[in-house]
Amino acid sequence: MGPRKHFNGAQWRLMENFCGLPALERRPLVRPVDRLDDLLNRIMGTCLSRSSRLQTLTDLWPQIVGATLSRLSKPYCIRGFVLTVLVSGDATAQELSLRQKEILREIHKLPDSAAIRTIRPFCR
Repeated sequence: MGPRKHFNGAQWRLMENFCGLPALERRPLVRPVDRLDDLLNRIMGTCLSRSSRLQTLTDLWPQIVGATLSRLSKPYCIRGFVLTVLVSGDATAQELSLRQKEILREIHKLPDSAAIRTIRPFCR
């Protein structure tokens, strides 16, 4: 017997139609939102949480990386598990990369920052 094939939704519907089978009742992929204000509260909560984490990191950046490195770099954004840091040049980017584990240990001491797993230097 050969390997088992997996079909996507469109392929299943085509097979059901071809074989004359009744279509299966499918659940919607997204959870319906009951009220618009609930959706807005959820979105705003996520945005405010991200911006407050970034602001906290920006405020405490000199204590996290030291005075010299903080003058040459600045937290720019948080996306998922990645903290993007704006740096002044390649040497600063390399310094952040070399000290990444140490810097992440300091960041994880802050509230709501345990999800950050990677630091990505970004040079303009």
